[in-house]
Amino acid sequence: MNRKERLLNAIDFKPVDRPPHAELIFDLAEEAFGLRYPSEQEMAAASPAELEKMLHTCCEIYARTVEEFGWDFVLDWKPAARNDIQYRFIRLLKEYLPADVPVGSYVWDSVICIDTIKDYMQFSVDAVDDPQKLLDWAEDMKRRALIHVDKLTEAGCDIICVASDMAFNAGPFLSPRMFDRFTRPFLAEIVARVNENGPISILHSDGMLMPIFDRLLDMKPRVIQSIDPMAGMDIAAVRKQTYGRVALMGNVRCSYLQDGPAELIVSSAKNAIDACTNGYDGGYIFSTSNSIFAGLPLENYRVMLDYFHRRFPQT
Repeated sequence: MNRKERLLNAIDFKPVDRPPHAELIFDLAEEAFGLRYPSEQEMAAASPAELEKMLHTCCEIYARTVEEFGWDFVLDWKPAARNDIQYRFIRLLKEYLPADVPVGSYVWDSVICIDTIKDYMQFSVDAVDDPQKLLDWAEDMKRRALIHVDKLTEAGCDIICVASDMAFNAGPFLSPRMFDRFTRPFLAEIVARVNENGPISILHSDGMLMPIFDRLLDMKPRVIQSIDPMAGMDIAAVRKQTYGRVALMGNVRCSYLQDGPAELIVSSAKNAIDACTNGYDGGYIFSTSNSIFAGLPLENYRVMLDYFHRRFPQT
């Protein structure tokens, strides 16, 4: 089973030889390969020849990541200097990687959520005194997000991740009523556009989502990522609720990957795999509850993957 087949079977709840594996972000390229993603400032100031070299460096990092860590797909979180560079880069990356590696990208800053609000006091005032101001802002973000989705699709994306943190560990950022007014319809339209265009839709949010989880399911993303154990998201319970409707990705606890020890990393990986892979019948993508972020010890990620490969030795 090649990587694309494995991913498609998993999200369609069909048998797989093992769960697919990838991460939203791998930010340890220097530690792993001695390579560094160019910064946005470097790319913006680069000559055409320099920019071309930078883009190929990014491709090399993704290719090495796929090979070294056994990823089944890639989401290009870098380069992120300008959208026009991103669209060009997606085409380049698809040519660079093996043909069976699906390539995707992100839609950021698309709805009212934790990530997009910069002044919480002003937001609270506007929610009461000037809700139309917020609705106009949400409409403008959605409009720009839909254009971005269309251009990502035209560039050849196989996957589009709509990344919008909607919850803290204690619960959703907005009450269900406010979520229904200020975020839900706009987010639903963006996810629907991804689905209509054809790429696999991934909806990402950290935090305790259960008070609004039914609303997220109604949007019909193909995958929901994080299933955050630090917020009390029980992946076994979520699996029962979502089985056959939406695939899950994540749940290996990032705080354990950050701090260890190895026994806790293995325990969290085991819990996610045990809850979601009975009979290898799909519906789960193995990953952390967020990403492999800067500062996380690379050896701890290897502990997680060593356990994964012991569970699925044939691959």
